[in-house]
Amino acid sequence: MARVIDMPTADDIDKAYVASTSRVPARYKAGVEKNTNQKERSIAGQTLYEAKMADPEVLRRRKTKIEESPEGAWKDGAKGPGVDRIAKGMQRAAPKRKANYEKIRSALQGAELSEKVADADTNIDNNVKKVVRIMQEAAGTR
Repeated sequence: MARVIDMPTADDIDKAYVASTSRVPARYKAGVEKNTNQKERSIAGQTLYEAKMADPEVLRRRKTKIEESPEGAWKDGAKGPGVDRIAKGMQRAAPKRKANYEKIRSALQGAELSEKVADADTNIDNNVKKVVRIMQEAAGTR
């Protein structure tokens, strides 16, 4: 028997989103605190950065600034202004997020899914890909 997606209403999703903004600052700050190797990861990302940025002078300045930066400098900036701004920014963006997501939510509402089977790859092929396709089509990105 086919299963059917039953999406929450746009208002219910919006209420949950807005309610989550009070929890975000603490979770954001905790995520910042977990990072213990920012310098190493930034320098390790140099190869990818070079593929994106062809200007050798920009690359030299970036590496120098990373090496000169105290380990905690980025955390201090992220924990201070970042924590204070993230919930406010989410709240300001809530109406836009709601409007943009409504077309996706309504496209998913009532979409039929295949029954789950023991094989994860089959479930991905039969259901996950279908949901992603519906979402992309609704968003106009497919």
